[in-house]
Amino acid sequence: FCSTCAAGYKGDPANSVACTACTRADCNGNGAASSVQGSTSCTCTCDLGFAPTDCSTCATGYAGSACDVCAAGYKGDPANSVPCTSCTPADCNGNGAASSVQGSTSCTCTCDLGFAPADCSTCATGYAEPACDVCAA
Repeated sequence: FCSTCAAGYKGDPANSVACTACTRADCNGNGAASSVQGSTSCTCTCDLGFAPTDCSTCATGYAGSACDVCAAGYKGDPANSVPCTSCTPADCNGNGAASSVQGSTSCTCTCDLGFAPADCSTCATGYAEPACDVCAA
């Protein structure tokens, strides 16, 4: 009689708990389950958008019933394997504040005074280079 389970199985035969195969069900259907020899439980590798440990909730930055869209403040396209990442001032070339609504694939910039939409990379009409901080003549 075996005292431990093989890799890919969970259980504790030494304490009368039979070995059973690790399956996606161990990860709430949202990830791959595995184990090393002797494990009493399975470990989940969650699908994109789902949070570790048991893949039952959305990871930070993801939303939707299937965790398949980006949350507000994040950009990406999980449906096409593009992970959600936080909107940052870098999305606006450091010259504005970046934001997004749930489901966005990109961030929207609110540019600092003197900078032009959409990505705040150029001076607005009436402002001059190099810092877009003085009125153009």
